[in-house]
Amino acid sequence: MSDSPLLTRAEAAAYLRVSLRTLDRLDVPRIKYGHRTMRYERAALDAWITAHKEAA
Repeated sequence: MSDSPLLTRAEAAAYLRVSLRTLDRLDVPRIKYGHRTMRYERAALDAWITAHKEAA
């Protein structure tokens, strides 16, 4: 995984430990470039994880 704050779709899926299909179904913040290119900010994914944690 790169040190860039922007992740590709595959990198974001690996970061969240989900499949590409599951990533597409999740309501995670994404940045759309052009018609089909998506990027995901690592910090936004971390915030999304924190917001969606279930209480133990």
